[in-house]
Amino acid sequence: MFKTGQLTPIRDLKLLVKDYEPIAKNALTILINISNDREVLENIAKDDAFLESLLLRITNPKEPNANELAMLLANMAKSDTITRLLTLTRPIPSPLTPSPLAIDQLLDCFVKGADNTYNPHANFDYLAYLFADLTKFPSAQTYFTTPAPPTPFSLSANSRPSRPTRRPSAAAASPPPSKTPPSTSPRTRSSSPPQPRSWFPSSRRSWARTLSPSRRQSSCRWSCSFSVRRRGGRRMWGF
Repeated sequence: MFKTGQLTPIRDLKLLVKDYEPIAKNALTILINISNDREVLENIAKDDAFLESLLLRITNPKEPNANELAMLLANMAKSDTITRLLTLTRPIPSPLTPSPLAIDQLLDCFVKGADNTYNPHANFDYLAYLFADLTKFPSAQTYFTTPAPPTPFSLSANSRPSRPTRRPSAAAASPPPSKTPPSTSPRTRSSSPPQPRSWFPSSRRSWARTLSPSRRQSSCRWSCSFSVRRRGGRRMWGF
């Protein structure tokens, strides 16, 4: 049904994301649930205008559907094209961060979402899935190991142990402290999806030491809140 007329319904749903709150929420819910289809996924992930629309809204401190936006971005990370978040520059949302990089802005959303200090409607927990999936790419590993003004990513992930999404997902993106960062040279990628890993500097992965080995090694793909159903490796809202 959603793939008729050269994905015309998908184009309409992307436009409805800009509509009033209840309509936008329903459109996001549908896109989240059907993004397990590869053709649909590539259509939304490669759309630069749509990506900017999502970023504009998720960085808005008054956006009521920010958590749904975070979940859709996490699903879009199943497409390799999402790596452009690492180099994409956009207008600076001054209350959030001084950085023009899209990935920096999303990290700040995640950090400030731990206490709902940026957007009272959102905790941005599902961005943890986005970061975990990004770290299968060498460019993302380089980003997370490059020294920069510290963002308390580890604190925001570790200080909310009751969250069923934030802590395990961020933990799965970090190796045990004994590991060393891999080479940034290109690697051969197998046909099967690699396990998400990120290689944070020691200051950003110290929180992992507080987790048991089993928690550190558990995959973020199997940690989700009770309001989410799993299908085809995607996060899916139930209607």
